[in-house]
Amino acid sequence: MAITKSYPFPVLGNEDDITGLFRPKFRYTLEPTTVVIDCEFEVSNPTIEKLLASQKATYLVQVECGNTFYRRTFMTTDSSLSIEIPSGDLRDKVDVNIVICATEDISDYSPDGIHPDLAGDPTFVEKGDVLADGGTGSFVADKDFDPLKAPVSSFMKIKEADEKSAPMAIDYSGDQIVIRLSKDDYRNYAYARRYATSSLHSSLVLPALIDAIYVINNKGSEFEGQPWYNRIKQICRERDVDISDPLTAAQRMLGKPVERGLKEVRHLSSDNGEDE
Repeated sequence: MAITKSYPFPVLGNEDDITGLFRPKFRYTLEPTTVVIDCEFEVSNPTIEKLLASQKATYLVQVECGNTFYRRTFMTTDSSLSIEIPSGDLRDKVDVNIVICATEDISDYSPDGIHPDLAGDPTFVEKGDVLADGGTGSFVADKDFDPLKAPVSSFMKIKEADEKSAPMAIDYSGDQIVIRLSKDDYRNYAYARRYATSSLHSSLVLPALIDAIYVINNKGSEFEGQPWYNRIKQICRERDVDISDPLTAAQRMLGKPVERGLKEVRHLSSDNGEDE
């Protein structure tokens, strides 16, 4: 994640202030009574690694939920951290911000790998100042959502557009992905969904889901935090679906929609007396 913030001194992870990396990641699990956030931290910079080893710096994870006004910080010098939060404290969007900060004043802070344009006299760092910024991630604490059984309707719906005749359009601006069909197409869709659900999956839902995964891969920062975005990511994570290939990922999520659609068409043709 590219991070650009204004700090009074060089910070690891903020553009190219300092060479090295700070690559935190987290995984969350929605338990019946708790939300578990498991964090892992990877840092590569000699100065900051020494500060962590001597406990002059610490990993800090801030969890915030605007809907419930929950906001707490958790700290550790270990390379991993497991956080348990009562389910009632979190609802809908939850932000997780991860940094490394100083645990005491440092009078002569001059980290290895500082950018030449920022080099100069050692900096005075106060206790609590950020030394490395890992950025902010988010998820939706929807405890009724089961990613292993979630239907497409949990993140996508089909609506009628205003135009009488127009190409299919996809809208990502809301909580769910919306497939918009012209009035003519929607009328045919309303008829077909009574008889050919699998065919509709391959002709409407599959291309829309392929496009959505492409959007996640290439424009994710624009939509991160949207419920549809988080649900698709959660489904793929729990089902071990690789989203680097949108075509294959979408087919896995929908359970071989092309195969099911073709079988359905063949079955309908047989019912109409056509030869197999």
